[in-house]
Amino acid sequence: MAHSTRKDLLSDHRALQPVIYALGGEPAIAETFRAIQDVGRWWP
Repeated sequence: MAHSTRKDLLSDHRALQPVIYALGGEPAIAETFRAIQDVGRWWP
């Protein structure tokens, strides 16, 4: 994954949403979204 494009990474996260939800519920989904936004600001 370290050599993947941003598009590939976001696609992978989309596929993992059910797992993220199962592990942490709505707060985990919200935190994942905030983390992606943060990275978007750091890595334009």
